[in-house]
Amino acid sequence: MHLIGADNIQTKLTDWLAARRAPKNSGDKAKEFHKMNLTRSEFRQVFESAGFFIESIEPVENMPILYKFAFFRAPSHKQFDENKARAEGYRLSWFGQKCQHFLMSGFPDQFCNIYVLIAHKTK
Repeated sequence: MHLIGADNIQTKLTDWLAARRAPKNSGDKAKEFHKMNLTRSEFRQVFESAGFFIESIEPVENMPILYKFAFFRAPSHKQFDENKARAEGYRLSWFGQKCQHFLMSGFPDQFCNIYVLIAHKTK
């Protein structure tokens, strides 16, 4: 099993929000973070070209994009607390849950955080 970041709307929105909140230090290359995000087809291609048989690739959300906005969070999570969110799960309000369900059921490849790939090496 391997986890990888998804190259999609959610990731682009998350990166944009993080950039907006980051302090503006011009020329500070030491704080740059490099990561790799792949589309589902790119992810499949990497593993198949390495000689793996892909059993499945599933889009998964570990933190809903709507949790980034206090409006969509459960009442007990209105004030963002990373430790609480990780311990209790990223809880959304009733409305937030409905909206997130719509996004994930209608557009899973665009609103997942990661892909989970199950594969085995071909002989």
